[in-house]
Amino acid sequence: MKNYYVLVFLVFLFTGCQEEKATSILLNVKDKEKIEANIRKILTLNLHDSVSDFELISNDGDSLYTGIDWVEFDKHVKALSKDSLFTNSFIEDYKSIAFTIDQQIKNKEVSHILSDINPYFEKNVWCDCNDFTNWKSRLIISDMRIMEQQVLVNISIGENSEVEIKFDKRQNDWLCASWSTIKLP
Repeated sequence: MKNYYVLVFLVFLFTGCQEEKATSILLNVKDKEKIEANIRKILTLNLHDSVSDFELISNDGDSLYTGIDWVEFDKHVKALSKDSLFTNSFIEDYKSIAFTIDQQIKNKEVSHILSDINPYFEKNVWCDCNDFTNWKSRLIISDMRIMEQQVLVNISIGENSEVEIKFDKRQNDWLCASWSTIKLP
């Protein structure tokens, strides 16, 4: 009978503490403000008509795109890297998406006629929306929570625009590690 009580106690101890393990970092008001400021900086950098992620090019006289415009892409990657808003793994994943798109077009896995809707991204990849003109007044941060050493943030900009962002804390700053809408469809 004594072993029964010890067993019940151990089961209670191990099952009752599992949720506590996921929250070993704490968010204070300054952290939340910094994360929100970084979201606004990222959106300011990317939500305007002159920015086109994964810009495509074609050969002269060709009616199909032939791949990624690497000159424009590299300029955009430098702009993304300049303010240290992203983790290195985010930048590498971003480059990997561009490389995959480029290879699929070059290998003719996907054909994309000039002036047609982009087969990869019909909407802006940063807000999952087409109309981002008034994004500053429409930005809603609906949730901010800690999970597995990261902060997960849910935002929206207008109807049917939901984005999940993951932030990692690096040297007392919060860097974007993942942006849910930046991926191959």
